[in-house]
Amino acid sequence: MSNYTVKVTIDGDDNLTPVLKKTNQEIDKMQKNVQETNQSTTSASSGMNTFKSAVGALGAALAGVQIMDKIGELNQLGTEVQGTSILFETLAGGADAASQSLEKMRQATFGVVSDLI
Repeated sequence: MSNYTVKVTIDGDDNLTPVLKKTNQEIDKMQKNVQETNQSTTSASSGMNTFKSAVGALGAALAGVQIMDKIGELNQLGTEVQGTSILFETLAGGADAASQSLEKMRQATFGVVSDLI
């Protein structure tokens, strides 16, 4: 049996390394763009949350104003009902006479007259 030694030498140009470097650079640019997009999205989301909070506060303030208006209207209506009650009692000759007159009105109108007092 014989032993042989074979030596092979390949001589060529390395065309792959520059392409890989260029690809890595492009990947780095894409990662940077993704990070910037994430930061912009986070900023936009924060801005929308702030806007949402402001709109919610404005809505609550407007609701508060409307509630206060309704309370004022109810107070005014209550005052008018009390005034009407006092006037009715006075014209009828007192509370007992007013109750009797109101009962007679209910009977005469078959219950159409309501009792606001």
